[in-house]
Amino acid sequence: MSKNSNSRDNNKAIAIIVGISTPSEVTLIVDPKIARTTPLELGELVVIDYPKNLVQKPVIAMISKIALSNENLVESLIKSPESIDRLKLLGHIEEGERLGAAARILGYLDEERDHIVTPRFPPYPGAKVSRAPSELLSKIFGKGHISVGELRSHKGVEVKLNVDELVSKHFAVLAITGAGKSYSIAVIVSRIINNLQGSVVIVDPHEDYVPFIKNKNINGNITVFSAKRTTGRQRIAFKLSNFGHNALLELLEIPEQATIQRDLLSRAYWRLQEKKVDWDLQDLKNEINAIIKDLREDIVIDDKGKEQIRKSSKAEANRLENSKFGLFSRIDLAPARDVLTKSSELPVYNANAPSLVKPNQISIITLTGLGSKTQQTIVDLIARKIFNAGKAQVRNELTPHKLPCAVLMVIEEAHNFIPGSGRSSSILKQIAAEGRKFGVGLGLVSQRPGRLDSDVLSQCNTQIILKIVNPYDQQQILRSSESLSEDLLNDLPALNVGEAVIVGPSLPIPALVSIATFDGKLGGKGVQITESWKAALEKQKSSIRKPQKYEDDFKLDK
Repeated sequence: MSKNSNSRDNNKAIAIIVGISTPSEVTLIVDPKIARTTPLELGELVVIDYPKNLVQKPVIAMISKIALSNENLVESLIKSPESIDRLKLLGHIEEGERLGAAARILGYLDEERDHIVTPRFPPYPGAKVSRAPSELLSKIFGKGHISVGELRSHKGVEVKLNVDELVSKHFAVLAITGAGKSYSIAVIVSRIINNLQGSVVIVDPHEDYVPFIKNKNINGNITVFSAKRTTGRQRIAFKLSNFGHNALLELLEIPEQATIQRDLLSRAYWRLQEKKVDWDLQDLKNEINAIIKDLREDIVIDDKGKEQIRKSSKAEANRLENSKFGLFSRIDLAPARDVLTKSSELPVYNANAPSLVKPNQISIITLTGLGSKTQQTIVDLIARKIFNAGKAQVRNELTPHKLPCAVLMVIEEAHNFIPGSGRSSSILKQIAAEGRKFGVGLGLVSQRPGRLDSDVLSQCNTQIILKIVNPYDQQQILRSSESLSEDLLNDLPALNVGEAVIVGPSLPIPALVSIATFDGKLGGKGVQITESWKAALEKQKSSIRKPQKYEDDFKLDK
């Protein structure tokens, strides 16, 4: 451990409590001797000296505010920078520095009951405050299953998350773009697999996690499922006959204003469903042709006893015929057509074949190239399969479609799948509310928490919050979390890349954490703009041929 770490680890008093103290917050004046050498940091943990007859255990508090002033620099005397130089001639003006701070009281560790207890009374003004020793912090933060990093202001103290609490009570990873969301998920997921042989399903709209398959440091099985036929990936497949009517309209992306096309497809859909057989898109098109043919052959007997086509049926056939070709074009060009099959269905669990959920497996669902509604429909279907399989397992239903174990579903770009409305919102809300009963956990990842459904976000009891600067997003986070205080919220814009505030039941007390190193590859880093321009220019220069001179072609006729 470094000298700096040792100096932060001693039990000497570094501050005293002044002013009015409350059971939740105190004001401190820091020893001037440390104000310039090893000053307190935002988020640092300290120990407050309570009377031993009241509290026998060391009480932990977190520094929430810091303010530095200097009594020798009286504002009325400072007219210019030269004024400070003249004051320095009179003596050491830094001796007038005063470092004030506020600290939020978190509580003490009750080792018998293994949880943090908050005192119901305030500490006395004048009580001493010391830095929290590493031994105590290691006891508090070292009880979880997986290490995700170390305390930002207490290097060497590992922060371990309780995975039972993390998964069963759901969690969210929130940050602006580039602050380390996917990186944090990579750390969590890889350690769940390596340490606990767990089961994880990742919804990956931009293939950020596909490079997992090249990471030799992940010991479990990694299976990539794709909506498109791609070598090395398993196919996402759904039986068409299992789709509801509205889901099929969304999956084929038939717009609401295309009323005739929607009507024609609906007629064909219900006719096929009445036959109670499996069918595919070609069968759907054949049924559409059959509907129009039936209308053209709708014969009636006129007053003279002659057969003729019913006029209304003929007009209806012509109307549908004109829309048929546009509908066929939409069906043929539907981005999701590759996932729609006559008889194949992606299984939830199969011990001997690729399936969504297996112990010691990461399943990556790639949705690249699909429209937003199609993505939502696929996520809706997958989430429903997993949730229903979880219910079947717990209720011991007579069905082969059961979860083999608990599973964590990670939803990247979660604001696109749980925006309050949308095809996938309903089932994900249900998982957030009831998934714990059936072994289905939820992990949401988003750079726009303000667009997430507030009820679902509030169900994510653990929140891992990296840099957030948008005030609306900050307030949405504050409203959704019982553990996040205003002072921690105010620190979010100042976090560096890879630093996070973690609050919730997976940790005994809130913590400012430096996320651990992920020893592997990830996508989603973005394009290096200036390097892209430079490389493109060099490539263009090398591909341009020097023009040959044909002087004779340009000679003027004499």
